[in-house]
Amino acid sequence: MTIERTVGLILVLSAVVTFPGLMMFVFRRGYRGGAPRSRAHFIRERSFVMAGVILEVIGFVLLATALQNTDGRVWGIIGATGFLFGGILLVTAEASSLTFGYEKLYPLIVIYVVMAFLAQAVIGGAWLQGGLAWIGWATIV
Repeated sequence: MTIERTVGLILVLSAVVTFPGLMMFVFRRGYRGGAPRSRAHFIRERSFVMAGVILEVIGFVLLATALQNTDGRVWGIIGATGFLFGGILLVTAEASSLTFGYEKLYPLIVIYVVMAFLAQAVIGGAWLQGGLAWIGWATIV
């Protein structure tokens, strides 16, 4: 199996793993401040999100390694590093929210979202330089 196929599999798996956590959040109307049904529900919901982000970080770091022999290697490393730090921030915030509450750590989650979008755009730019424009534009958009 090539690195590109492995990365694709990991990134698809990250979406599959994150989806139940997002649906649990939506069904409890968490975006409107709705409380989880129980502490166990909240732990499961946030655990799905954390697991998905960990898989995304692994996928993007591996994706950057696929750029090592191209012109996009520097941007790939910068983007993967940014996504790694953002992922660490999110997992720390989510794990802390299990103790301190989600509301107090919401600004950290917003910072993660901004970092993740910027890192993905940088990785997309690296793929544009690396010669696979369709992957670059798919990552940027």
